Amino acid sequence: MKPIITEWGGKLYDKYDKWPAASGMHHAFPGGLATHTYQMLHMLEGLYPCLPYPIKIERCILAILFHDYGKLREYNQAGETQEDMYLLGHIYISAYTLQHVLEKAGIEQEEVKCLIHCVLAHHGEKEFGSPVVPCLQEAVVINMLDNLSAKTDSLDGTGENEYCPA
Repeated sequence: MKPIITEWGGKLYDKYDKWPAASGMHHAFPGGLATHTYQMLHMLEGLYPCLPYPIKIERCILAILFHDYGKLREYNQAGETQEDMYLLGHIYISAYTLQHVLEKAGIEQEEVKCLIHCVLAHHGEKEFGSPVVPCLQEAVVINMLDNLSAKTDSLDGTGENEYCPA
């Protein structure tokens, strides 16, 4: 899977570096998608050696790289909501795209299923838009890193003890 990470890392950066991660709430600025992905990857780098159980690090990296890919179609570069946000949503678009990338690369079907699960579960709860809840250790890690990056960015700029809806 390392060739996929290397090949797609650069392709995604070129797009993510121009796109916001949202229209509000977190990383809502040009390049916000790159910043959010970068934060998650670097938190994973620090967390990985501390985990008391083994996880598949390549699975986490690929899922992090693709978990918000669909936001390239949910928003335009100015952060304005696009039609695909309501018709398909970024989680489906992200999972669909990653599945095709993995199948084209000849990745074993069981691993494809696990990677897609990590993307589908990255919001953690059905109430927050995840079609499934995390059922793999890697999916839990990705959900927690996604949440940590999004919530801390949402709080950036709020006053001390000020309410933040995130």
